[in-house]
Amino acid sequence: MSRPYDLAELQRLDDECRAAAAGLGLDVPEVVFHLAPAERIYDIAARGLPGRYPHWRFGQDYERMKLDHDHGRSRIYELVLNTKPYQAYLLEGNSWVAQLLVMAHVYGHCWFFENNGHFAGVDRRFLPRVRAGADRIEAYCRRHGRAEVEDFVDAVQAVALHAPLRLVTARRSAPPPAPEPGRYDDLFPDETAAAHRAHEAEVAAWRDRVPREPDPDLLGFLLRHAPRLDDWERDVIAIIREEATYFAPQRRTKIANEGFACWIHSQIINGLQLETAEFMEYNRLNAEVTQPHPLSVNPYNLGLALWQEVERIHDRPTPEEAERFPVAGDPALSGRDRVLELAATVDDAALVASYLTPGVCDRCHLFAWERQSSTRLRCTATEADEVRDALVAQLRHMEVPTLEVVDADAFRTGGLWLAHRQEGVGLDPLFAANTLPLVARLWGRRVYVETVAHRPEGLRPVWYRCGPGDRQADTLTIAPAS
Repeated sequence: MSRPYDLAELQRLDDECRAAAAGLGLDVPEVVFHLAPAERIYDIAARGLPGRYPHWRFGQDYERMKLDHDHGRSRIYELVLNTKPYQAYLLEGNSWVAQLLVMAHVYGHCWFFENNGHFAGVDRRFLPRVRAGADRIEAYCRRHGRAEVEDFVDAVQAVALHAPLRLVTARRSAPPPAPEPGRYDDLFPDETAAAHRAHEAEVAAWRDRVPREPDPDLLGFLLRHAPRLDDWERDVIAIIREEATYFAPQRRTKIANEGFACWIHSQIINGLQLETAEFMEYNRLNAEVTQPHPLSVNPYNLGLALWQEVERIHDRPTPEEAERFPVAGDPALSGRDRVLELAATVDDAALVASYLTPGVCDRCHLFAWERQSSTRLRCTATEADEVRDALVAQLRHMEVPTLEVVDADAFRTGGLWLAHRQEGVGLDPLFAANTLPLVARLWGRRVYVETVAHRPEGLRPVWYRCGPGDRQADTLTIAPAS
């Protein structure tokens, strides 16, 4: 039977975990733990951040997660927020061992947040702006009607994942270079004058073109240039875009972050003197968290296996691994130090690309597959190289298609032309046809998407076209005329 605890005992566990983390060489930042009921924790988990604006999707996620919790199908053991100071939540009713596991795990997360370079630009004092944004959206609901505001929020959220990793300004390009003077220009004045007129026309077109370069920040472009948005609608876009940018590094490092936290909590708890029954309970809980998932990649499972592989390769490399990794086997650097060194720089794609070995694939039960239709899958390989290539292709762009704004005045009618860049993540026809009407709702005029489709005879151009008020986009096999 797990030992009882109170707040004083939880504080003692916190002190032990912090001391153990420091003993592993971690410079642990300040963490504030909250003991909270399930309703509170699942509400924060559904929203992503406490105090975020209300929306039906958050309620849907809450009901699903809370129902799974009540029926014993799953539970949230840990919830930590990348804020200053870091905020972590302990679930009321968890056993003493479960609380210890969560605390040790949280210290791994907080070190990763603090040291990984992908979080360098994150504003950890973000929560007051989240609450202020929620208050403004709630005020818009009272002023314009909840249905209208929530419909607009739905449209913005449909493209929110296309926000860049950091808020960036539009890139600046230079005008077309002027023709260089030639030695014989005086002999051909008509040709020289024609060249200068052509250059002036190019410069004028460059000045008038919006955007001057393809812009990958779709929400940012809509915020700045959508011609028919009200001020409150632009404010809603700005709120959701800023939140999406805050979450982007977490999406980019999900596997590395969760795996590192598992690697840290294992070392912390293995170094503590637990009684036999408590250690057995810890092993059971740890196995539940880090077991492979049958239909998807478990980031806890794969991340832990990858960091263990980093440590093994550095401390006990095979001859092939020693040749591939120059620092492997370096006696001046331990495997643990190598893990900390890499954890400060990598994202999921880089970690998988370098350390997804056949041994990791076997332990994590990984295989590659391809989608033949919206509902049919086909297994293609279990070889580590193919699995690694398939997984890296998904992780490099976080499974989000790359769309760029190339013309804000398509066909000189004020239409918005988007181009899908073929970088490993395709456009699902069903999602494209149903998402484009939401983009048209934001732009206020017709929207076009240029892409390609995989056919048995090879790649074929495909265009999607949709106007405001259309329920679904048209799919075209020839270039649209307007």
